[in-house]
Amino acid sequence: QINAGKTLPDFQLIVTDTGLNGTGVLTETTTVKPSVDYVNDAPTISVVTSPLVEDAAATKAGAVVGTITVGDEETVKADLKVDFANNSNKDGFYEIKDGQVVLTDAGAKQLNDGKALPAFQLVVTDTGLDGKDIKTAVTPVTPDFSLVNDAPTITVKTSPLVEDAAATKAGAVVGTITVGDEETAKA
Repeated sequence: QINAGKTLPDFQLIVTDTGLNGTGVLTETTTVKPSVDYVNDAPTISVVTSPLVEDAAATKAGAVVGTITVGDEETVKADLKVDFANNSNKDGFYEIKDGQVVLTDAGAKQLNDGKALPAFQLVVTDTGLDGKDIKTAVTPVTPDFSLVNDAPTITVKTSPLVEDAAATKAGAVVGTITVGDEETAKA
């Protein structure tokens, strides 16, 4: 109980004196209140990621990237503060909302544009017993996402040709072709 940050209950001690030759029994009772110096233990943090898929209807701002679980022996969960660690959300792809990491508009755009979501770190802070002895814990998070192979695109911008004109000959440009694909580089 004490190593779980809990108080020890009071207890009573009784001493008995049976007297001389067993006559005149006397007792004395005292209540003992244990004195404990509590130590602030470090908090814990874990994240269970949720799968995301590029271009899926659910892949939008607010989509859950992961669910956060925090704990601490001495501090209630509501008093633990969770934030991004080490500037790992510098692009603003994620936000923490109601115990979850969710995509922002920028994060949804990143994934739906066929680009990987970067890993990040979360830190939980326990402000300590009476605001002293602050402790933290950091956990790395790698988002669970799938990119899909999008269809390539092609456009043709035609060039005007005039019958019997001097420029209308072999090698004349008929049109300009533009191709693209989110995942594949142009050759």
